[in-house]
Amino acid sequence: LHSRIWSSSAYFQNSIYFIGGWFSRDTAERIDLNTTVSTLIEGPEEHTDSHCLVVFGNKVWKVGGSLGDDKGLKSTWIHQSSSWSKGPTLNAGRMGHSCGVMKSPLTGEDMMVVAGGYNENGEKLASVELLFSGESNFIFG
Repeated sequence: LHSRIWSSSAYFQNSIYFIGGWFSRDTAERIDLNTTVSTLIEGPEEHTDSHCLVVFGNKVWKVGGSLGDDKGLKSTWIHQSSSWSKGPTLNAGRMGHSCGVMKSPLTGEDMMVVAGGYNENGEKLASVELLFSGESNFIFG
């Protein structure tokens, strides 16, 4: 496993994914919990730290982050079938933020919650963005 700080990890399909972070922005790894073998995998095109990883819609998502310039990114990346593709754009650039998945208390739908962090201007954010299952745009919550 590579040295990492300000990176993120997620559990998916009996594996743990580790993506980016300081000292390892350009690496991604997967540990297969059946064999305990760590394997370097292709990472997303943007090599970041201070992002978050979350499993949503049966896929691993990398959300926001920084390219090392202390400016929050609006981008998301989706991992499926051993490759990454660009996902929907956040409304605000975010780095050092939190991500989670929960059921909407109003509709029962799965939704991704992205909260806080710093924006592309280095300003603290006190806002939340939501992405509902099956939707293609984040909304401010």
